Amino acid sequence: MSRSNAAIAIAAAAVVLVACTTGTDVAIDPAWGKDPCAHCGMIVGDRAAAAEAIDPRGERLFFDDVGCMVTYEAERHLTFTRAWVRAPDRAAWIDAKGARYVGGHATPMDYGFVPTAAPSGLAFGELRECVLARKVSEQEPPR
Repeated sequence: MSRSNAAIAIAAAAVVLVACTTGTDVAIDPAWGKDPCAHCGMIVGDRAAAAEAIDPRGERLFFDDVGCMVTYEAERHLTFTRAWVRAPDRAAWIDAKGARYVGGHATPMDYGFVPTAAPSGLAFGELRECVLARKVSEQEPPR
């Protein structure tokens, strides 16, 4: 193989490698203050509460509140192939299902949950139960 052909092959392999690792395998930032939440339509701007997911069709979705992400997935009876939330220091995205959560915070849609570094926080399944229990209680008729 000539040097120019080898260089072309290496360049092509690099492009393929980059394409494979920047697709749906990694989180990307939304256009902060511009992209709408896929669930409620509110603008995604609060990094502490933001979430991101890839739906089964491969579409990337942004959420202004982790509660919106949980509700969107449940209401549509789907399972995201990947999901992320902002790390507790808000510097990076972390896997949503592996994160721990704590409630009682002011969040854009008042679900109140943000990721925490504390090991005692709620697991994702517990967070999901809390969010969906809230939705059910909001739908109950007044007595």
